[in-house]
Amino acid sequence: HFLIEWIAYHYFVVDLRYLIITRDPRCRTSPDHILDRWRDKLTIEYWNDSSFLKMEGNETSLEIHRARQAQFNIECLRTLKRKNKSWVFLSDTDEFVT
Repeated sequence: HFLIEWIAYHYFVVDLRYLIITRDPRCRTSPDHILDRWRDKLTIEYWNDSSFLKMEGNETSLEIHRARQAQFNIECLRTLKRKNKSWVFLSDTDEFVT
């Protein structure tokens, strides 16, 4: 599972201490058991689509995917700005800071 490695890598290599995460709605598994391992080490916000998604309902699958990702990123940036976070990295679990 990419998420296990992604969190561990970024926790130890780039000092990750605050994480906002959502999951692909097509995913059949929950990341809760993975996130629970890290809750005592970093702050984790786990958002569902209603936390950030504002769709009209006539979009194609590709449009929905792109809009969902864009809206998640925008809402993350707004949230982190309100919390005075000074460093932000937006990525998927297959992307690593090196």
